[in-house]
Amino acid sequence: RSARIVENGDTIKRDIQAATSELIRALKAREQQLMTEVDQIFGQTSKTLAAQRDHHQLTQTQLASCLKFVEESLRTGSPQEVLSMKKPVVERVQQMAKEFQPSHFQPEPEEIIHFSHEQLTDACKRFGEAKVVSVCPEKCYATGEGVERAIPGKVATFTVHTVDKDGKTCEDLNAPVTAELLSHGDGAIVKCQVARREGHTYELTYQPQSRGQHDLNVKVYGRPIKNSPFTVAVRKAAPDCQGIHVKSITGLKSPWQLAVTKEGLIVVAEYTAHCITVFDREGHKLRSFGHQGSDQSKLSLPRGVALCSDNSVLVTANDCVKKYSLDGKFTASVGTQGSGQLEFSTPWGIATNSKKVYVCDAGNDRIQILNEDLTYHSSFGIKGSDPGQLHYPEDIAFDSSNKMFVAGYGNHRIQVFNPEGQFLYQFNEQGHGMKNLRYPTSVFIDSDDFVYVAQQAASCVSMFDNKGKFIKSFGKKGDKAGEFKSLRSIAVDRNGYFYVSDTDNSRIQIFK
Repeated sequence: RSARIVENGDTIKRDIQAATSELIRALKAREQQLMTEVDQIFGQTSKTLAAQRDHHQLTQTQLASCLKFVEESLRTGSPQEVLSMKKPVVERVQQMAKEFQPSHFQPEPEEIIHFSHEQLTDACKRFGEAKVVSVCPEKCYATGEGVERAIPGKVATFTVHTVDKDGKTCEDLNAPVTAELLSHGDGAIVKCQVARREGHTYELTYQPQSRGQHDLNVKVYGRPIKNSPFTVAVRKAAPDCQGIHVKSITGLKSPWQLAVTKEGLIVVAEYTAHCITVFDREGHKLRSFGHQGSDQSKLSLPRGVALCSDNSVLVTANDCVKKYSLDGKFTASVGTQGSGQLEFSTPWGIATNSKKVYVCDAGNDRIQILNEDLTYHSSFGIKGSDPGQLHYPEDIAFDSSNKMFVAGYGNHRIQVFNPEGQFLYQFNEQGHGMKNLRYPTSVFIDSDDFVYVAQQAASCVSMFDNKGKFIKSFGKKGDKAGEFKSLRSIAVDRNGYFYVSDTDNSRIQIFK
């Protein structure tokens, strides 16, 4: 404890020295600025006086010349000529004499330059304060929506609560509370403003401009508070999709999962056709592959499909994972039936993240994690209903902060894990409304971290934020446009179009 006190004292001394040095640098800079301002003032004054001196010298010369002319006229001119010149000569002399008045000189001699420094001197005398405070920054905490999410261009708010080392509220109206928002994308920094102080609470605001993940760094007395920095998702207030039907791609044989490339190509696993089919953005078929070739390259009952960064296609089929190029060239296959490493029982959804491949090994109630070359990395999950346990996981997706969302078909919920499989939280147990999950078959997360879930029992698509807050749903059971029978997959392209695999209606429906 004694060592901590000494260390704290040394830290405060270093802070005082750093602040004093900064103040000295600021004073030196201000000194140079003031000197420059004085030089500019006197320089301009000198130029003005020089111009006035030249003007008056010219006037004096003109006046002397006029007097000489008058004297010569009086000496040599006739009385009539002298009388005729009298009026214009007198007017001209009076005008020149008026211009020559010393009172016209500017600036006036009484004008002075004043230098005031009393406020600065007083401020320096009051510079800094060393005192013992009861507030413990590491125990202080923040609450409010602003520490979790914000909307681009809109003011977000959060509250900092000051407490002592025992966690008891500690009123300190002068505690220096600072915060700034740092964008993960462009590195832009937004300073937070203290909008209100009341007792032990400080209300802070900020207005982010860029979308994406941000770090919110909050400090009290220059030290981070509890859980700082906070991860803040800056995104739109709601998903773009309104559930308006645009078109359908028909004639498919049990379309299972689908994915959309950056170029807008639609890649679909046709379960009973034993192939992968590629459509253009207008819904025209380009090619199919996987239903022909050697035993290793052929597909049998393909379910899941995912795209790699190079647009390679990963497919979960009957107890294996296969890889193809987008034009249909077979490149790799791993897996066999079983429960060991690289063994599968009804593999379902598949996703890629940070050079890893995640496979929903549904029949084994687990997630298998493969390396980029499809070698085994690890696995997690056991059958059960407790948090972190799985029961027939059917799909998997990742948000922008690499959190893993798993659709638990048998447990009627979405569970969230870190990339290594550590349980974080879950949402929506089984219920009877569209906002409650009943047999979720697919999960998709868009660029704003909105979560889309396909519900087989309710025949609808439900939308949530990535904390599990329900936003809206659309769809019902049927075979008309906007109706579904056995939803199997969801995807949203970069233009905001929304694709749903409507399996028992043998079609892909597209919405906006």
